[in-house]
Amino acid sequence: MLDMLTSHPYVRGADDTIHIYTTETKKMKPSAISKSRAEENISLLFESIYAGFSDYLEIFMGTEWGGFATSYKGEISAGYDPRKRIWYQLGSDAQGEVALTKAFYTHNLAASVIAMVKSFYNAENAFTGNVAISLSLNTLTAKIAKFGIGESGSIILMQEDGIILADPTNPQHIFTHIIATDILQPQRFMQATDRLQRVIFDNKNMFFQVYTLSNLPWKLIAFVEEKELWNECTFMLRYIGISGMIIALTLGFLLVMHMLRMINPVQHILILLQFVSNTAYPQNAMSFSRGDIELLPEHYDALLNELRKEIVLVAATPISPNNLLS
Repeated sequence: MLDMLTSHPYVRGADDTIHIYTTETKKMKPSAISKSRAEENISLLFESIYAGFSDYLEIFMGTEWGGFATSYKGEISAGYDPRKRIWYQLGSDAQGEVALTKAFYTHNLAASVIAMVKSFYNAENAFTGNVAISLSLNTLTAKIAKFGIGESGSIILMQEDGIILADPTNPQHIFTHIIATDILQPQRFMQATDRLQRVIFDNKNMFFQVYTLSNLPWKLIAFVEEKELWNECTFMLRYIGISGMIIALTLGFLLVMHMLRMINPVQHILILLQFVSNTAYPQNAMSFSRGDIELLPEHYDALLNELRKEIVLVAATPISPNNLLS
């Protein structure tokens, strides 16, 4: 959304006609001021986006001349100068990249928020100001609550300095330093870890792990109940054992099929040899006459031909239960 806003013609067309509140001596609503054409376009754009995205608490901008435009319809403080605000300074320092503020409390909105900021430039690519979108910590908590871990797990979103941004399980901890909460041994959560650690949390034996989010000054602390984790491990071991048995039985069946396929032609050959032996030499096999010896080459050729035919027949016949039975 910030990419779209900072490249939008209305925003890039912002100039020194945007209303400046630094000279005002009392609070004023944006609806009470006389707006230039440029500010009218920007206000309409911000209000349209705000109406379509319920997660956004406010969409606002500040210019290098001190002008300020916002989707907020309440009163703006007298003497308000966006250039002196942390969000504006962070956006300027980021030089066109998205910057993220630390959590802060805004009296106008009566909420704890974070803001995402990005600089915008005019048609000549000269720096003009910064656009920001704020989100309440309650919105972050509602989003984090949608991503549970198992049946008993939970997640805490925390700044690197220890301020809790989102805690669906204990919303009273939001915008509080973790050391000031009733969480036991809070120092353990200040450092990222690559392994599970045990902790008593909400009167339960839990495992936790701390993850540092890349490109963000935030950490996620993930909790899961110890007994649930062990139940998952037991289930996985059972699954692996059953899968192993199925694989072993399948391999055994394939091995038996392969052996049967090898035994079948051997049995045919043995039967053929027995048949040839019985028909070619019905007399005493150790008693040879000259005529029998002269006929040996013919018997040998006949045997080889029969063997060749049988092997070709076996090789060409697909394996099926009926063939195995026969």
